[in-house]
Amino acid sequence: MAEIAAQAPLAFAAGLISVLSPCVLPLMPGFLALALGLSVAEAGSGGEAGTRRRILSCCAWFLVGFTTVFVVMGVSAFAPALALRTWRAAWFGLDFGLAQLAGVGITLFGLSQAGLFGGRSGRRPAADRTRGPGRSGVAALLVGAGFGLGWSPCIGPILASVLSLAAVRETATSGALLLVIYSVGLAIPFLLAGRGLAWGLRSGPRTARGGRVLEVVSGSILAGAGLLLALNQFTRLNRTFAVLGDWILALEGALL
Repeated sequence: MAEIAAQAPLAFAAGLISVLSPCVLPLMPGFLALALGLSVAEAGSGGEAGTRRRILSCCAWFLVGFTTVFVVMGVSAFAPALALRTWRAAWFGLDFGLAQLAGVGITLFGLSQAGLFGGRSGRRPAADRTRGPGRSGVAALLVGAGFGLGWSPCIGPILASVLSLAAVRETATSGALLLVIYSVGLAIPFLLAGRGLAWGLRSGPRTARGGRVLEVVSGSILAGAGLLLALNQFTRLNRTFAVLGDWILALEGALL
């Protein structure tokens, strides 16, 4: 317990600063596109306060799904986690894993959000909106879990030590707790970004046409992120921001 107390602030700080890493930045467009699209689809109920609540709710459920998968997959001592990480299948000559399946699902969801699979008015009928937030929470949870399956974190010295604890059966519980603390730190910048999005859309789209444009744009961004994940190209975006990885390593080194 004393070891966890000593490492918890470091794990939290590592999660907090990792939002600037090349491994996390590619998640942000899909994250904001999901919150934007789901909230616009349910526009018209609750006014400005309702819009803010919907966006923050979507953000929170996305982060719950993402964090749950990240923590479970990080605990190597947990046999099901190892099975999930290493599961592969072949279909029509194509080799794929859970990350690719998640990417396909996110792509289809994004295309649906953009209206490809049916007419979307930009706003749901009043009777449908009463059930909308629940479905949006589930959708955000599943998309967050999907991104968690395909996310490959930049493993700096702090996260490496946490993962090493999670890899050993005797310390797996401590490692899992520190991974949760790391995830909380990682979640804060995402929640702040979601809060900024909610503030920017505080008045909501004034017309059905405006809402429809936002749905198409956000759905297209989400579908694009899912496609990169399905094609196993998502983590290659890290190279574009590789210089940020050096800065994060320097910051973590200063904390130790």
